[in-house]
Formats: sequence, C-alpha cells, structure tokens
Amino acid sequence: MRCQSFSPAALSACASRPPPAHVCLQRVLESRRASAPAGSYTKRLFDDSALLRHKLLEEAQELAEAAEPDHVAAEAADLIYFAMVAAVRAGVGLGEVEAHLDRRALKLTRRPGNAKAERIKAAEEHFAVAADAAKEASDGAAASAAVI
Repeated sequence: MRCQSFSPAALSACASRPPPAHVCLQRVLESRRASAPAGSYTKRLFDDSALLRHKLLEEAQELAEAAEPDHVAAEAADLIYFAMVAAVRAGVGLGEVEAHLDRRALKLTRRPGNAKAERIKAAEEHFAVAADAAKEASDGAAASAAVI
C-alpha cells in the first residue's frame, strides 16, 4: 500500500516519492488530529478514549484468533492502524516507537516473556461483558419481534 491509496486531501502530506505506508499513515493521522473532516471516524477515535481502547482490544483479539495468512495480515493492519491512532493521539511518532524497538533489540538480558496474568484477566472480563451485552441486545430484539 502506498500513499496513493489514501484520499486526495491526504496526498499533500506525502512527497512525490511516496514513503512507506506506515510513514504516510502517520502523516495522515497527524493531519486528521489537527483538522479532521466532518464525520471522520479517526476524529471519533481521537476524541473517545473508550472507543479507541475497545477497538484496540477487539482488533488484538481478532488477530490472536486469525489463522489464515491473509486474515492475519488484515487483522495486523487493523491493529497497527488503531495502535498508530493511539500513538499519534499521545503525541508519539514512529521514531519513538522505533527507538524502543532498537533498545529492546540491544538488551543483553530479557524478561521471561510470560503473559501478564492481570492483563489477561482484564481482557477476558472485557470480552465477557461485551458478549453479555451483545446477547442481551439480541435477546431484546428477538423479544420485540415476537411481540409484533
């Protein structure tokens, strides 16, 4: 994917020789942060921290469940988009992210790499609540349809 795949308004953020997609995406997100068009979904994400958090959790879960290569790529792209929205929202650019990756690559000692139990529990609770809400909505719609 190259900058040409973004809207014409966003193309001005890219030079005549398009940068990699992730760099162009950062520029587009920074532009949206400064001045988003009416109805912009990205603007909603910048303004609604709960929505952004839920989308990050949702996409991480979908990536964890994806098995086919194209599905994994699509879900990874979704997660990267939402992660970049979170980074730009916090004023963090790709340079800072790359610096953290570089420092980690140079470490001589590593954590064991185990999952954090409290984060797993929080995610499971989040998805259980979301599943319960979806079931209640579905049950309510079915009950309404039965009454009509």
